[in-house]
Amino acid sequence: MMNNLRSVDELASEEWFFAKPWLVVGTGQSLENWKPTDEYNIWTINAAIDVTKYADIAALHDPIIYQTPTKFIKSPINARYILTRTCSTPITSNTIFVQFAIDPNKGLPQHNTHNSSGFAFSFLCPRVKTIYTLGIDGGRGTFKGLKESYQHNERAEDFNAHNQAMSNYVKQHGTEIIRL
Repeated sequence: MMNNLRSVDELASEEWFFAKPWLVVGTGQSLENWKPTDEYNIWTINAAIDVTKYADIAALHDPIIYQTPTKFIKSPINARYILTRTCSTPITSNTIFVQFAIDPNKGLPQHNTHNSSGFAFSFLCPRVKTIYTLGIDGGRGTFKGLKESYQHNERAEDFNAHNQAMSNYVKQHGTEIIRL
């Protein structure tokens, strides 16, 4: 067990967490509609942080990202970085860990193993009644404004399958989803 690790669960006990409604920003085609805003808490998924340039929570789940998360964590982009499958990542003041069932045991509260959108909704739905979304589109492919290496890595992904957990949590908790 590692000491001094911050768990994602701690965030939900902080005052800012409930101060604004949540906007979950994914890497889907509708990400082209992004406009900077301060009316939401922003949860970015994977490379969406490259477009938003800010997030209250930046969740790094995909292999192309979590294999080298330090380049994001040490970037000038201001965010709390949620990391999975990254037990060798150095601890910094802006890193927060998620312990999935498949991760090495770090002694943190354990969460069901999910893909990136599934985890966002598994975490938010029990805590908030309305979630706004942008770039959570389903289908295949990503926003063309993302780096080519990320687009190439994600081409074969079926985001309808990725988002199945999202709809399960929405139904279970009665959360309202509003797509921007």
